[in-house]
Amino acid sequence: MDTNIDEGGPDGLPIINDHPTTPPDETADGSNDTNVQPDSTLLTVGTEDTDDVLIEALAMGMTHAQAGVLIGRSAKTVQRRLADAQFSRRLAARRSTIVADTACRLALLSDQAVSTLLEALSSDRLADRLRAAELTLRLTLQFRKDAEYDARLRAVEARPMAVTTNRSPS
Repeated sequence: MDTNIDEGGPDGLPIINDHPTTPPDETADGSNDTNVQPDSTLLTVGTEDTDDVLIEALAMGMTHAQAGVLIGRSAKTVQRRLADAQFSRRLAARRSTIVADTACRLALLSDQAVSTLLEALSSDRLADRLRAAELTLRLTLQFRKDAEYDARLRAVEARPMAVTTNRSPS
């Protein structure tokens, strides 16, 4: 069987086309045939390598269809993998890691951002100074609210949970 890889579809991803008229894991009548052996050029669904590719693709925001293309399968196959609890936990953990990494990178830029605001506050143009002042005040208020909220949330989480029982009158 010839495998054609087009340079890219409308979403810019390569298109793997082993079956010109049928998605890779469906039969010609549209039903899923679980007895069909995967082509050796495709990743086998459920293997660690394939799951790693899917997790990374989905964590980075690809649609089910786009992620399916990466492994040579349909969006439906990706949805079936998402129904697996362990796979979903791994995906949630990867997404959390991406968010934490992004937050760290943004925190590293905060000094530069504050310096930029300080420069804008010294601008020759009144409009620039007013905009910088407004932004500084708004961000300071938001930062303070967020810090207070975080502190209150940590205090609540640190308290032992009270166990309540519903007693019916005897």
